[in-house]
Amino acid sequence: MRTRSQDLSDVLCIDHERRTKIDMVFEKVIDHVDAEIKRCPACGATIKGVFPPDIHGLLQYGDGLKTFVINLLIGQMVALNRVQKLVKSMIGVVIAEVSLLKFVLRLHQAWQAGSSKLSRRYSIHPRLMSMKRLSELT
Repeated sequence: MRTRSQDLSDVLCIDHERRTKIDMVFEKVIDHVDAEIKRCPACGATIKGVFPPDIHGLLQYGDGLKTFVINLLIGQMVALNRVQKLVKSMIGVVIAEVSLLKFVLRLHQAWQAGSSKLSRRYSIHPRLMSMKRLSELT
């Protein structure tokens, strides 16, 4: 850990900040990443260690958990409150209904952003109900 001009390797840590990521693959996986917080003896500035690029906030949910929730809500048409209770029973954390709905919204936004590119190349085949290239349908 460095400031602009001073190496803080030998400076005592004054505090820690923890960020947590909860995800499900086949089992509940929790990764904690702790960053040291130090005070620069030269200028008195408080400097925080760097987190991995996929750890944005204090608590976040992984792609496996998001996919599971979206599948239950959209694919299986399970009621929102039942999905919330099921996830709580599996991971021990209550995820707010608005967060569950935000998973679906972000998928929708991602689909919209890429849909113009996809719709030119792919179409839903009515008999097979799968994505097929337009060139394969003709």
